[in-house]
Amino acid sequence: MQKHIEVYAAYLWRLCTEPVLPFRFTPVADELIARLEELQEPGRSIGLDTVLGLARHFRERAQELDAAATKEAERFRAGTGSEDAALLLNAAMKRLSRILVPLQSTAIGIYGHDPYGYTPQTTVIPCLYEVPRLAGMPDGPERWMLETALVRARNRVADALSDAADVITVALARMS
Repeated sequence: MQKHIEVYAAYLWRLCTEPVLPFRFTPVADELIARLEELQEPGRSIGLDTVLGLARHFRERAQELDAAATKEAERFRAGTGSEDAALLLNAAMKRLSRILVPLQSTAIGIYGHDPYGYTPQTTVIPCLYEVPRLAGMPDGPERWMLETALVRARNRVADALSDAADVITVALARMS
């Protein structure tokens, strides 16, 4: 237990003392893209191709943000960092976390309640968990209901990815 406490304490110390938060979003984008690629074929009827494009765009923006954050952190280590740049980067990273964590961890969304042990939460983008069911479903009311629910979930994902890319665009523009 002592070792775990030391690891957590070191992590918390870093979060509290680094001028630029040590968060990076390219790996998050890669995880989202991988999941959307898995769901792409069964999700054609709900338009996941568009969402995959948004995820790839978010990844490009995330790479730029990660590079800017790494560069600014290095400047601080060299004693030449900008407090204004750090504040902009940190605000963007916190906003991105508020957008992306619910997308990656809840099926219901930020204003609902996922039951304890809910299976979709074991996957990335839990709100799209049911997409593979579409592949084997015949046309009819049950499929239409599922497609309607999944289109709404797709819209939630698309909005989050667009918002996340916009957060980065604004932050990097303000740093220029």
